[in-house]
Amino acid sequence: GAPAFFIGLLAPIRESLSLLPQILIGSVIRRFPVRKWFWIGASVVEGACVMSMGLVALASMRGATAGWIIAGLLVRFSLARGVASIASKDTLGKTVSKGRRGRVGGYAGTVSGLVAGAVGLYLVLSPAAARPEGLFYALSVSPDLADSRFFFAVLLFILGISHAGVRIGRKTRIVDMAGPDRKAEYVALSNTLIGVLLLVIGAAVGVLMSIGLKFALIVLSVLALLGAATALAMRNVQE
Repeated sequence: GAPAFFIGLLAPIRESLSLLPQILIGSVIRRFPVRKWFWIGASVVEGACVMSMGLVALASMRGATAGWIIAGLLVRFSLARGVASIASKDTLGKTVSKGRRGRVGGYAGTVSGLVAGAVGLYLVLSPAAARPEGLFYALSVSPDLADSRFFFAVLLFILGISHAGVRIGRKTRIVDMAGPDRKAEYVALSNTLIGVLLLVIGAAVGVLMSIGLKFALIVLSVLALLGAATALAMRNVQE
């Protein structure tokens, strides 16, 4: 029921506010010798924001009011996500050896994927009358996805796994290449740069979309392949 322009705000808010401020957040976190409490506190805030978004849907709120509340909660979620990102990687680098860091991230991603898959199976297999409508709208980005064909579902699944692998690989490399006391600084700087690139590429994609959807997809695919080639050429910092 919220105005359509709120949909366009969600991705920029989520990505930019979780990445761009990290270089400032990192300078604050580095002042504290024990940083795990930043991770714990930020995780609590993230969970509270997500639960509040679900409550907005369950309360059947509609219109611009619901849109602004969701957007405000997403702002808080994104800022907390940025804090958790820096603190978690710093803690990971101090507590887990180089050879095991990627596996730890992989295990965490697998568990979260299993939970998401279980929710999806529940929504598919449970009788329509028994499904909580608020839960569906809280979890679903677009109800139209239910009309997608199986082939595209498989492609989306593969894309999701690939994206998770890229993120885990990048995080692990950043933590491994940083010195003992510079992990938070490296993570904050890299994530801030990625946030800037996301905004630039997002604006460029918007221009490309005006030319044609296929053209935009081709350009993004070429960029992804160039990124893969660059990653292959990097030296192994785990050794």
